[in-house]
Amino acid sequence: MTPPDLSVVVPVYNGAATLEKLYRELCAALQHFSFELIFVDDASTDQSLALLREMAKGDSRVTVLALRQNHGQQEATLCGMLVAKGRYLANLDDDGQHPPEYLLPMLQLLQEKNLDIVYGLPVSQGRRLVRQGGSVLRDLLFYLFFPYSRGVKVSSFRVMRAELVQRIVPERPEFFYFSASVFRHPVRAANLPYPHQRRSGGKSGYRLSRLAALYLNIVRYYVLGRGKTRREAPAPAGELIHYG
Repeated sequence: MTPPDLSVVVPVYNGAATLEKLYRELCAALQHFSFELIFVDDASTDQSLALLREMAKGDSRVTVLALRQNHGQQEATLCGMLVAKGRYLANLDDDGQHPPEYLLPMLQLLQEKNLDIVYGLPVSQGRRLVRQGGSVLRDLLFYLFFPYSRGVKVSSFRVMRAELVQRIVPERPEFFYFSASVFRHPVRAANLPYPHQRRSGGKSGYRLSRLAALYLNIVRYYVLGRGKTRREAPAPAGELIHYG
């Protein structure tokens, strides 16, 4: 079987309210493109996994990785990317805030400018104050401690070359944050503005205190070098579901 051009990896945690809509929008946005969808269920406690199993049964382009324990968005996303087969990888959240129709424009920019990664940049108003404050903290953190990222704002909505993932796996610390691993080295990166959508369902797990703790861990493990370097690929216990 010919590998797809694009692998879209979606980490899922209690996303039952938005998954079917997201699936339809992804298929519509990528209908003229060779793609696969990889949903990583991070030990959801709602009906997310049952819905994903049905999607996989009805569509050979869908693969589900069901983790038995909750590992968090960063590790779940990485696990999905490591089973991806595409030449290019994309990530977006499961809550409807990232418009799938922007994936191909992001890929086009990456190809035209010969970049390694393109991040979506939300431009609309109306984001919650906590998220705005968290974004400011994150942007300042990256500006101060990851100079290769200067001029680019990071996010969980992104398109990249597959080889970028293989480059960061051998030197990731115990606490893993994707973009911190990416910008340890020179990377060709850019932003593409997109209209930020309101959350379609579920509640955000982010609070300002939680975001502050997250960014403190980035400093602790990436800047100060605390903890061990994990040179093996992550392999959380889970089930790979594919009916194609």
